[in-house]
Amino acid sequence: EIIKVARPGLGTMRALAATRQQQGRVLATGHRGIAAQAAGGSVFSVRGARVLPSCGKGRKLPVASTLSLVLNEPVALRRGAASVAAPATSALEASTRKLRSTFYSADAAAEIVAEVDQPVDIAAALEQVKAELEEREDELKVLLFGEEIDAGPGRRTLAVKAPMGPTGGSPVRTIKMHLPGVADMTGLMERRRADNPRVQKPEELADILDKFLREKYLGRRSDYIGQVAAWGPKVLGDAEGEFTEIGALMALFLRAYRGALNASREDYQFEVQRIGDGKDCLVVAPSNFCLLGVKDMVHMLLHGYRVLLMVQPRFAPLYLEMQKDLAECGLPAGMLEVLPGITPDADPAVLEEALRLVDRLQFTGS
Repeated sequence: EIIKVARPGLGTMRALAATRQQQGRVLATGHRGIAAQAAGGSVFSVRGARVLPSCGKGRKLPVASTLSLVLNEPVALRRGAASVAAPATSALEASTRKLRSTFYSADAAAEIVAEVDQPVDIAAALEQVKAELEEREDELKVLLFGEEIDAGPGRRTLAVKAPMGPTGGSPVRTIKMHLPGVADMTGLMERRRADNPRVQKPEELADILDKFLREKYLGRRSDYIGQVAAWGPKVLGDAEGEFTEIGALMALFLRAYRGALNASREDYQFEVQRIGDGKDCLVVAPSNFCLLGVKDMVHMLLHGYRVLLMVQPRFAPLYLEMQKDLAECGLPAGMLEVLPGITPDADPAVLEEALRLVDRLQFTGS
């Protein structure tokens, strides 16, 4: 579901040149079924079964919930000096320009940077790193629908050591956790489908994720950056850079989402469709960049999916903390489940069962 402005191919240009003396509109089809509509001023390249140009008639267009809208300035196609004057800008083009400006403009970028790229409290972040790496043994509570997993048949127990000690030496902190078994995964997916947790209105979902971004993610900047630095492991500057990048992407997603919601109410040219409503998505967080899984998690929640997020065991404490933060912001129970399991020590059959039962797999990496 992509709408973008693109330059027509050579075949399209030749077809237009051959008909440039004709009056009125010219419709020419280029490569891969992409239609270029020349109305004396604009060329729209439209891809997606449910997305069609309005042709100036104000037709309402369905758009995916997290809008992928990449626009450049329209390319003028002139049919010679004898051409009639270009018609007025269509309702679709005017609405598209307005929507684009909400997130794809210098002003929008500056506002996002001002919001997310704030200096970290270095002293507080270092205190968090020290607390994460100090010598002790803990047991992490892994939850399924709010119920703690304990030792049992088909479940593996794992002890995860911190990457290093407080002074950079050998690791001294250990976290013990119980991993779900195949029966746990099957039961989890069956219960989610039976309960069908969801956020009723797109506006409510945007409010929940916006609150999480501002009050929890950005509001707890030093805590999160300290945890990424400790468990990454990364130097503090790299952890801060990763944190800021993911924060900016979440802010961009929400701007595009809210822009589409406003366009559907004000211009009647777009509507938001949550293609994942009532479906399950497995998000796999990568091993090298801890927070990339957050980007995919928010992306899929905006699509309406119930998210099952599987992470490296050493990242599980941070993600379980985020799950709790999202619940406090109003995300219904069951919309997000965080499970450690991306490790050679986990039972591969659990991941295979998850892949068998979900409707979509989402990850960043290779």
